[in-house]
Amino acid sequence: MKFYMMGGCDITDSMFWLQDNYPQHSYHRIWGTTLGSLYSNRGKISYDIDKWYHRLSDVEQNSLSVKKIHKEVCLKDHISSCVVDKDTWIIVSMLYESSTRFYDGLEHLTIIPELQINGKDRHGKSHLEKLKRLKFPSETYELINDKKYATSVYDSELAKSYLTKDKWLEKYSEELYSKFGNKIIYLNLPPARKFYNRSVGIYYDLPTVDQYAYRLGEVSGMGIENYTWEYHAKQADLVYKYMYKRCFQEKIETVNIDWKDVIADDHHRNGRSPLHFTQETASFLGMRIKAKIEQIIKG
Repeated sequence: MKFYMMGGCDITDSMFWLQDNYPQHSYHRIWGTTLGSLYSNRGKISYDIDKWYHRLSDVEQNSLSVKKIHKEVCLKDHISSCVVDKDTWIIVSMLYESSTRFYDGLEHLTIIPELQINGKDRHGKSHLEKLKRLKFPSETYELINDKKYATSVYDSELAKSYLTKDKWLEKYSEELYSKFGNKIIYLNLPPARKFYNRSVGIYYDLPTVDQYAYRLGEVSGMGIENYTWEYHAKQADLVYKYMYKRCFQEKIETVNIDWKDVIADDHHRNGRSPLHFTQETASFLGMRIKAKIEQIIKG
């Protein structure tokens, strides 16, 4: 069986475990994005980045960071590019929806690590320095990182776009169904309330909105106060019920994870976040996904 996996670090880290410990199936990462980015209009930023991309050599275009930026801003083909047959499934998580986005009233894009001022790759090297060498348009980079255009799902106005205003969740569900039918596994898990630190061990922390994503702590006037884990859990439950009960001809498969079973890692390669888990948690998620796959095979 072939499994596409779409989400954030929770998906990536559990995929590594599956590749090492359940190799009889194939697993393919779909780079994380947000629904707003998938289903919003293209504009000047998209045009400028596409022009930059096509000036690069073939070798430069094949750079992982370049491909991720081009897919996020220009192609928006995260789902449509999947190659599907009767044995293909997709595993999705919605935790990446907590990511900060750029929105200027027209264009809406996820500020993925490759576009963040302080973003680094898994080897600790700066994405910005690499983009400078590739002559990425500096004015576009500065615009994307202008905090007056930063927003997130915690903006009460933007949140309306999921179910009512722009119906992003409906579009997402329809695209998933048209591509995969009911061969969907929804990884339903919360952000962490427990954290691991080498100095103190396990400690508890109810995350606030600025801990979720890049630069949110610097943004004001978003209609947000101090949204906690409980708020996020409530929003995630709405998504779960919508996808599970309303959008498919049959109920999709789900893997439900309790908050007590996830621990965030203060030393995660991508930094501290309630969405960046320890290796032990990633292994636990991988084992739960493996159990679900085995259940599906048995029928």
